[in-house]
Amino acid sequence: MNYLARTTPARLCRETLVAFDNATQEAFCTLTGFALDPLAWEQATLPTRMGGLGLRAAASVADAAYIAVHGRPCSSSARTCGTRSCGMVTSRAQTWSWPSSAATACCESPVHQALAQSSVNCLLNTAQLQQWRARAGTDDACRLQAYSDEGADAVLALAPSFTLDTNLSRHDCLTAVGGRLGVDVCVGGGPCRFCGQAQDAKGRHALSCMGGGDAVVLHNALRDVVYDYCRRAQVRPQLEAPG
Repeated sequence: MNYLARTTPARLCRETLVAFDNATQEAFCTLTGFALDPLAWEQATLPTRMGGLGLRAAASVADAAYIAVHGRPCSSSARTCGTRSCGMVTSRAQTWSWPSSAATACCESPVHQALAQSSVNCLLNTAQLQQWRARAGTDDACRLQAYSDEGADAVLALAPSFTLDTNLSRHDCLTAVGGRLGVDVCVGGGPCRFCGQAQDAKGRHALSCMGGGDAVVLHNALRDVVYDYCRRAQVRPQLEAPG
């Protein structure tokens, strides 16, 4: 699909790209069992550093891929003279529904060499994120802000390894992905058996409960690892007392 987008104008392969994107979404929903609404799936197509899953839609990056191979950005003066590169960028922005902010930034770029696909994609990502925030509610915006924070995507970047204990189980993977997209990952409504507060279906209370939830379990697991290594080194560690 990347080769097709780089060698063929998007207007000639749009249906194929869209069909590929629809198949990707269907496969993702089948594998995870999640029934995603349009807003959640659009979040999944954002980069992980922006709170998404990096499942970029081929149709959305087709213009950037083609321009990276065949186009050059132009200055505002060159834009008025009808050059090939300028006409290509501006006409596609109008005809193929490019985000206007990204297209304008491409045309006004002071760089006079071929614009890299990654640079155009960065502009498109920013425009897509702005459009997503405009439609999202307060809860969705707060969740995206949390998952786009530095280090929040570390669990998605782990190289699966049984030896290093970084091989996520299906349950761990679905919980991490579901929490990021805001879908239900557990049965909510009942009281927490540690603190008595109401459980939510998105698993947020379990992740943050300091009465004995996941935060405490993680703390205890790391504590035991440190204690074990210190004991092997014979530095006479004392394990943290219960409570």
